[in-house]
Amino acid sequence: KSDKFKIPKSDRLVYCGDMIRRLMGLSYDFICLGEVATSDIESIMEQINIVDSSYTYIDWYQNLSNMIFDTCILFKKNYEHNADLSQFRNLIYSSSGRKVKTGQRFEFYLPSIKETLVLYLSHWPSRQSADDVLYNSIAQDLRGAINSDLLLSHSVILLGDYNVEPHHPSIISGLQASREKDLVKYRKTLLYNPCWKFLTSSQHFSGDKMHPGTYYLRKTGLFNSWHTIDQILISRNFLTKAWNFRDSFVEIIDTNATLNDPISDHLA
Repeated sequence: KSDKFKIPKSDRLVYCGDMIRRLMGLSYDFICLGEVATSDIESIMEQINIVDSSYTYIDWYQNLSNMIFDTCILFKKNYEHNADLSQFRNLIYSSSGRKVKTGQRFEFYLPSIKETLVLYLSHWPSRQSADDVLYNSIAQDLRGAINSDLLLSHSVILLGDYNVEPHHPSIISGLQASREKDLVKYRKTLLYNPCWKFLTSSQHFSGDKMHPGTYYLRKTGLFNSWHTIDQILISRNFLTKAWNFRDSFVEIIDTNATLNDPISDHLA
């Protein structure tokens, strides 16, 4: 989205590399990037010296019949993945000749606890090109894809830019996501959505910075300018002792805080 920002692309890539380096310093297991081309990824990986770090990465930029998948995942080397990438695939919803990106599936294995971890990255269409019917269809399509992983007791994480908020029917009934942790523990096929907490009037983060959402666009609503459309949903496995998920670790990071001009129109 280089046309949205004043900072030259080369400078923005430097800022992106610096932010990723900071996230690596916080020891995140996975760092997922969206809307990046292969040339961007190569530049960033060189900046952060990925070869000599404890991380490796997967460049999943693909242009398929004018449908662009533009993601990249950095992950710690102690996670194993299939070298031929056969466990990674693009998910596409098709109806009446229209094709829409549902998400992408990435499978990893963590030997220390002998569990398979599956990430589903999504970037659903914006409100300008989609309606509630389409969002519900996409969600049901994605839900169908993850059912097999849940039946195999894989640990599943869904994340990305859904362009709808946690209370939207596509998230609740389509993906079958609940805001109640105890209910997810009881009903093993539900997903837990910890991002409901960002819907309160204000949120306190480091430095008492207020972030009442992940995306700001005044023209999209009559009653609010902030929207929580970037979300993470997790399967029941993460609520067990092996993972011990904590809600306090889910936070909004202002990746533009130190810049005069943003490198993204979303917060991380």
